[in-house]
Amino acid sequence: MRRALTMVGAMVATAAVGGSAASALVGRTPAAVTPHDPVAVPGSGRAGQVVPDPAGAVPWTVRRYVSTSGGSCIEAGRISDGRFGQIHPDGAFSELALEQGGTCGDIVQEPVLLAINHYPAAGQRPARTVLFGLARPDVASLEVSGPDGGWRPLVAGTGGEVLLPLAGTIAPTDLPVRVTLRTGQQLTFDWR
Repeated sequence: MRRALTMVGAMVATAAVGGSAASALVGRTPAAVTPHDPVAVPGSGRAGQVVPDPAGAVPWTVRRYVSTSGGSCIEAGRISDGRFGQIHPDGAFSELALEQGGTCGDIVQEPVLLAINHYPAAGQRPARTVLFGLARPDVASLEVSGPDGGWRPLVAGTGGEVLLPLAGTIAPTDLPVRVTLRTGQQLTFDWR
């Protein structure tokens, strides 16, 4: 089954750490999507699996938290000495407090919550495309197809976090994700 997703949110954020653009998608029709405020419940943030940077810089992680409206929220970032943050153009790391700013959805209703962030090259920081998300326990497997057209597995962490940092800037439409549920049903998220 091939299924296009409805865009739940798109944002362009520019901060002291540089710009990033995010696209978030879940698999329901607009009428079924419940908007979730990205304001975090204090103390609910947890960093998931750690994945190396493609060029060996500070590794990446996904931080998940619960929003005040009950949504499951995710943020991609770097992890250094157990601290979640971002890399500045000069190469310095800065910690990011748990605040409003994640991509949120209803993981009870949706099998996955997926997002792509683009981090432009700036100073000593090379461009990155980061595919990240959260998968329910009933998701048997996740695969991503790159620009070469080949499928490769995405490994979910123990909390269901999914993370794939890639060198350069890659269009979301060049990174479709195939989700296989334990029931055998397959969904393809093509970002259109």
